[in-house]
Amino acid sequence: MTNKHTIPSVILPVIKDRLAKQGYQLYGKQIAVKKCLWTHNYLKDERFCYKNAYGIESHRCIQATPTLLCNHQCLFCWRLQEKDIGEKPIWEVDDSEFDFPEEVYEGLLWGWKRCISGYKPIISQEKFDEASKPKHVALSLAGEPTLYPFLTELLVLLKEKGLSTFLVSNGTNPESFQKMIDTGIAPTQLYITIPAPDELEYIKVCRPLMKDGWERILKSLEIMSKMETRTVTRLTMAKNINMIRPKDYVPLIEKANPSFIEIKGFVPVGFSQHRVTRKNMPFIEDIQLFANQILEEMPNYKQVFEMEESKVVILSNERHSLKITEF
Repeated sequence: MTNKHTIPSVILPVIKDRLAKQGYQLYGKQIAVKKCLWTHNYLKDERFCYKNAYGIESHRCIQATPTLLCNHQCLFCWRLQEKDIGEKPIWEVDDSEFDFPEEVYEGLLWGWKRCISGYKPIISQEKFDEASKPKHVALSLAGEPTLYPFLTELLVLLKEKGLSTFLVSNGTNPESFQKMIDTGIAPTQLYITIPAPDELEYIKVCRPLMKDGWERILKSLEIMSKMETRTVTRLTMAKNINMIRPKDYVPLIEKANPSFIEIKGFVPVGFSQHRVTRKNMPFIEDIQLFANQILEEMPNYKQVFEMEESKVVILSNERHSLKITEF
């Protein structure tokens, strides 16, 4: 398989260089794969990440993105952003600036092989063989996946290859979710992040690159409520930033009527450390308190999972089982 990491793209060379130094496996124009900490934790110590609650095996889960472009510049994002180095963000480009789904699939396998190759001498052959046959793709590494113009085609291809998919979106492209309904093509589990309790806080936290981002998120949440696939509203919480007024999040969550609510603590990793501090990182007790205040207003949900190390609490309305059964 050819290494295509030298193909020219709209991504600034300085961004690519920094990402490569952080361990991102870059392929094609915009494809990126990165070994998750929990992949390492399982291969070395058999410790799963919180997604194991859904049935995901950390050593067989590819963390990746088909695009590095994003229309947000969130304070707590772990990726190096153009604004961090005084450059103008780029997010509106022609379809020709993206890789085709078949190339994305090639890039995923190429990047994953590079991520796990160093473990072969130090883990059992059985465990390495398992890791060499990934079963899941988390489209949540960097960028906004709904900016990728061939998203539904990619989801179809990944399913044909026997891979389940989690797709994490900032919700600013409601057209993508409407297309999922119209075509019947959706990820195994769809996430939309609710980043703030209102538009003013949203602008402060996400520093959106479009003027109507909040309205678009509200529309996406409304569309999500009509979807049959497994759905999640993700609340990534940073203390003294967006971890405020929990009851004001409730109407937004209710608009989406998700299968699950994930309340997850921000962790200062990557370039987020240059925008926020460890003082903004909540403890599991903070997450639990926030979750309890939401549950007071949403009696049709109940807590089904908690993991201190991942700083996450999962709430469910029991529309879907917690464990995914179709893979």
